[in-house]
Amino acid sequence: MINSTSATGEKSICPFAGNPDLYGIGIRIGFYLQWISTLLATLFAPWEEDILRILNLLVQLAMFLGLVFLTQDGEIHAIEPVITLWLSFGALSSLSGNGINPLGRFSGFFRVLVYSGFAGYACRLWFSGLDDMLEAEKGCRIVAFFGGVTIEGSFRKYNKVAAFIGAAICATFAIASVFKISNAFKNATYRKRYNVEIVFLLFSFTIIILSISVVEWLVRANGITSIWEITAVGQLLPLLSGIFGLLEVLYGIYTKRLWEVSRCWVLLNHHLT
Repeated sequence: MINSTSATGEKSICPFAGNPDLYGIGIRIGFYLQWISTLLATLFAPWEEDILRILNLLVQLAMFLGLVFLTQDGEIHAIEPVITLWLSFGALSSLSGNGINPLGRFSGFFRVLVYSGFAGYACRLWFSGLDDMLEAEKGCRIVAFFGGVTIEGSFRKYNKVAAFIGAAICATFAIASVFKISNAFKNATYRKRYNVEIVFLLFSFTIIILSISVVEWLVRANGITSIWEITAVGQLLPLLSGIFGLLEVLYGIYTKRLWEVSRCWVLLNHHLT
């Protein structure tokens, strides 16, 4: 059991060796690049969105399963699920030009399933699963957000509410997907001009910046080590996927001069162009 209570009774940070296969530097950079490449595809090459999103979701699914296995085996620190959930939250930045990826498409349905899994895990974590983790790190101060906010108290209460709402939203989308997916393909059409919802675009940029900032802050604030070098094969797939995905999008944008393609700018469903 880890215990780092000082002589004055105050808790202090307990540095530990993190899991490089869950959120090592290669995995984190890979995720960040995937978010950026999908956002660029949304703006300049919407027809590439689905394949990029499927690749991203496969990596997220692998990360989710790893998180579940580690939790089940008790080989995880309390802050590690929080970091992993932030990495999954950052992927919400890959919103389509019309908002959330259409539920009628397979990538949209798959996305709902993956995020339903994360939402279910988050509910279990904040309502009960965190107790055993905190007991194993009794006496340690665990930073969970900017400003030195700790993982217990009000922060946990807020996340209980957020996790419940997230699970309810995922359940709603899952039910809607079942009804819509059968009609998706026969009704599918492609526009010559693609919609770009400005609100969702700003939302996506905000999520990317916030998620990267929080993840990197949590890693440093909690003194996590052994995650700054690519020493495991498990880090290579997300990293290479992120690199090649971004290069593919940038290559297509440059060679096809996609910045010149006409698109429809929309603000709260009002067409500006």
